[in-house]
Amino acid sequence: MHGGVPEQAIDYCLENYEIVLSSLLLEEIMDKLKRKAKAPHRWLRIIRQRFDDLCEIVTTTTPESPITRDPNDEHVVIAAKLTNCKLIISGDKDLLELGSYKGIQIISSRQFMDQVL
Repeated sequence: MHGGVPEQAIDYCLENYEIVLSSLLLEEIMDKLKRKAKAPHRWLRIIRQRFDDLCEIVTTTTPESPITRDPNDEHVVIAAKLTNCKLIISGDKDLLELGSYKGIQIISSRQFMDQVL
């Protein structure tokens, strides 16, 4: 989805915070741009470089015990923990249901924008 509250949250974070992404999440984003959006290779290179410039990319490991209901979401929480993040902004229902993890609050982009405005 283009625009709306998620885009506002990203813009606000780019101006006011450091954004952290797990390397697995970045791979997933790039794969979807390639397969579903059929982005040209040159665009993918440019987009990847922009992510590298604007975000801290973190390589994660598998946790000793499960954190989330969906094992495919573990990397997001681990990346936040490794970089001492205080907040995860997500639209993922499994992460949102977790609510928090070791002092890291997990909220939607709407909840985030309501807090900062």
